[in-house]
Amino acid sequence: MTPNAFVKSSCNKLLLNFKNMNKVMRKEFIPRDYELILLHHLKHVKQGSKSTQAYHGELCSFMCRANIIDEINAIEYLKTYLNPRIVAAIDEKYSPTDNRGGREEDVIDVGCGIAT
Repeated sequence: MTPNAFVKSSCNKLLLNFKNMNKVMRKEFIPRDYELILLHHLKHVKQGSKSTQAYHGELCSFMCRANIIDEINAIEYLKTYLNPRIVAAIDEKYSPTDNRGGREEDVIDVGCGIAT
């Protein structure tokens, strides 16, 4: 059998390349509202009994009251107590530098009005 093996889809069409196979597989197995389902899950992520938005707001208010200027170290410290899935999402979203070549301090905005 050749490396470009033929795969039959449910509608008996032959798939000759990966793009066609990918399109048919998505149509067969991924629901139409998949992006809405993911968005719903993202909005309802919890840290304990609080939503992540409530947790983030409380974190910002504590940091502002404590006058914490070094946000990067504070976030790294506080991530040790978070759910590992949430930590992975934070690490994925906030990389050390952004596409414009900015500094770490410029990338993460804690949201409590402290300028770096």
